[in-house]
Amino acid sequence: MSEWCIHCSVKRTLSSARLPLDPQFHFKSEELDIRKAWYFSDMDLVRRLLRGALGFGVVSTLVFSTVAFAERWMYQNLTVPGAYVLWTVLFLVASPVAFMPLIPMTATRRMFPVWFNMAFLAYCALWCAGWFLSPNTLGEVVGCIAGSIALAGVLVACRYVQSLPVAGVVLAICNVLGYFAGGYLNAKLGGPAGMLSWGLLFGAGTGAGIGAILTFKPKEAQTNA
Repeated sequence: MSEWCIHCSVKRTLSSARLPLDPQFHFKSEELDIRKAWYFSDMDLVRRLLRGALGFGVVSTLVFSTVAFAERWMYQNLTVPGAYVLWTVLFLVASPVAFMPLIPMTATRRMFPVWFNMAFLAYCALWCAGWFLSPNTLGEVVGCIAGSIALAGVLVACRYVQSLPVAGVVLAICNVLGYFAGGYLNAKLGGPAGMLSWGLLFGAGTGAGIGAILTFKPKEAQTNA
């Protein structure tokens, strides 16, 4: 009888000694789940970057093709401001199509083309203001940064994007990099090939930035994404 009691006591002791391992295993499982969540979040960001870069890159290249092949005619027949207005309209018509697949299926999705066009119009207005006030590199930099912040601000106000400081910085960096990388190639290649390269890189950089900031969705949009 005494041996049996000792055996039971030792068994209970060993069982209680294993108990702390269970919560530790539970915590490891939660840590694994968190890592999986971050992984899928990263994959979602990459997908949106690529989708935005590809979609807006195509749109921008099409618009810049009119500059590459018809700029002189447009300046002569539409005047310089008229040509810029036409290029803005072309962007406004085609751009929402590039980003609609990135918008979650919510009640506000159908209004995205309207609000995006308002956001892009704000970008164009500030970029043109920077360029016409200072038609040099400084004007381009100021226009790109101010326009990017304005675009991000409208999307934040319409609750398609969360956190203006983060979205503004991300979009400004992508926009400036794409714009000036394209400008560098345009200066190196010259002619239609240079202008088309500028359009492609500008669109890819800016599109990647817009795709990235559309990942920063408000909480109600995230639950329906």
